[in-house]
Amino acid sequence: MGTVAISGAVLFLVAGLVKWEDVNSGVNWGVVLLYAAAISLGVQMKDTGAALWVAQTFLDFLSPLGADEGFGLWAAISVLTTGVTNTMSNGAAVAVLGPIVLKAASIAGESPLVIGYITAVSSAFAYLTVVGTPACTIVYASGYLKASDFLKVGWKMCMLSTIVMLIAASVWWPLVGI
Repeated sequence: MGTVAISGAVLFLVAGLVKWEDVNSGVNWGVVLLYAAAISLGVQMKDTGAALWVAQTFLDFLSPLGADEGFGLWAAISVLTTGVTNTMSNGAAVAVLGPIVLKAASIAGESPLVIGYITAVSSAFAYLTVVGTPACTIVYASGYLKASDFLKVGWKMCMLSTIVMLIAASVWWPLVGI
């Protein structure tokens, strides 16, 4: 899909239907580079075996806690994803964590579909920091809130969101065939 979009943009430029200045003025290159770097990092982690190593290390860490499979693994992956998504955009967080959590699912004998859903849904729990989502940044920019206000309220929202998501993962998703 990206190739089609880039090809279309190049064709518009070559045909003279749009000027480079017009395209460049509407593009936030920092965001483009952020996503490109996150996707590249995820691909390289998968290709080099780093994702497998990180996944195995993560499971080894969880093993003494009894959280290296099943519901405990689901909760641990949700907490990991929530932590990462509060430090960067959710799309970038999933691009980086995707190869790791899918390897962890494979090693633990868990459904990659369930683990993938848990990762995707948990990436939306960016309530703790100003930088978690553009919406939080916009609200913070209004000047009415301090960064600490996000943490005060956000941890409650994260807890509730995680509980609801884990209940859905264990009750609802099996009913719909996931």
